[in-house]
Amino acid sequence: ALPIYHTGKIDLLAYAHRQDSAFGVNQQSISESGQQKLGVETQYRLDKDWSLLGEIYNQESLGTQNTRDAAIAKVQYKVPAGGFGVGVQAINDKAGSGALIGQEFSSEQLTATANRFFFNQKLELSAQADVAVGDSDSIDFPNRYVLGAGYAINDHARLLAGQEFTDGGAFDTSTSRVGVQVMPWKGARLDTTLNQS
Repeated sequence: ALPIYHTGKIDLLAYAHRQDSAFGVNQQSISESGQQKLGVETQYRLDKDWSLLGEIYNQESLGTQNTRDAAIAKVQYKVPAGGFGVGVQAINDKAGSGALIGQEFSSEQLTATANRFFFNQKLELSAQADVAVGDSDSIDFPNRYVLGAGYAINDHARLLAGQEFTDGGAFDTSTSRVGVQVMPWKGARLDTTLNQS
């Protein structure tokens, strides 16, 4: 990642990631294995609590040449006790091989997130919703609703629990998650979860 511009109000960051499918020893993100991703992120701070966030990126599968173009915009309110955000995202997928080669699949969604801390910030409750407002053809972007909770055991570990529901054109899902998040040192994080669908 390369910071392009940084002031007290504006941050602009460009990034380029390329990860071969055989790279690493299974510690990398599965969603970006065998992928190349180029993008730009920006944040404009309206004041100490409110920000405008934006991101555009292009992602390509190195094996299939499937591509994804995405544009994301969000308004965010954040204070020590919690926060919320509302935004929009537009996704366009194009098949680069196989029977669907050349076909495009688009999704446009409204997004909303919220979180709140309790008990001296030991307990965090969160919610997220992504809802289609136009096309909803991309299989990776169904209507999605997530409820979550995290409880800090100490300064380096949290218990996690969540429930996710999706409603898509291809299938609907309901997934429960429990796990532990460990932060052994500043900037490092390891999540271990069990999923039940």
